[in-house]
Amino acid sequence: MRIISSLTTTLSIAVALLGSTGDAAFFRTLVNRSSLDIRQQCGSVPGACNQNGCQGTNGLYGETGICNGNFQGCACASVCGFTSGPCNQNSCQGINALGGQLGVCTAGDFNGCQCASVCGATNGPCNSNGCEGVNGVCTAGDFNGCACN
Repeated sequence: MRIISSLTTTLSIAVALLGSTGDAAFFRTLVNRSSLDIRQQCGSVPGACNQNGCQGTNGLYGETGICNGNFQGCACASVCGFTSGPCNQNSCQGINALGGQLGVCTAGDFNGCQCASVCGATNGPCNSNGCEGVNGVCTAGDFNGCACN
């Protein structure tokens, strides 16, 4: 949808710049055909967000996701279960949540899915374990999103 929206915006600008209805009509036809090609590429049944080069962001609660890779802008079937495991495993690169709440994966097959936070009951140091803490919260590494001292 993003691609189609930007094509429509491009069309509007081009029509204003061209001025001539003949040139504008030709350009409109060209853009409409491109939009149709993009929609046809998606297919009628969304594939899994983690397959076929989709590189999708899954819907958090199993809702339809959206592809970012070869099929950018197309819908994809979420592969989220209840959780995708710990936020620091399975290429999840998750952002943990405090207090035992569920975090969210930012990469890999489970991008956009919930993950089990690995924050402990005791805050670790902000300057070790890849934490890169800022204002008492880790901003990187296995403990991204966890509190730190």
